[in-house]
Amino acid sequence: QVLDFLNMPRDITERVTAMGRIFGLSQAELTRDHGQWVEILSVCGHCTDRGACARLLAKGSAARPDQAPFCGNHATFDSLAATAAA
Repeated sequence: QVLDFLNMPRDITERVTAMGRIFGLSQAELTRDHGQWVEILSVCGHCTDRGACARLLAKGSAARPDQAPFCGNHATFDSLAATAAA
């Protein structure tokens, strides 16, 4: 697992945090559960849709969750957002 993380793209934390913001999540909400945070990073690190991700993230505050069906963490972000809203 350590080697896996060492080989991940350098921008992984920024990408995950930016995608989380699209779903209305703060850094604290994303990292509250360390095990889940590691899983989110792992899923993102193995993503094959980095181009689609980059295009969505480039939209900034105009990006919406429904524009991220390609995201492997979509369901996790949705679940975290629902928990945060409750």
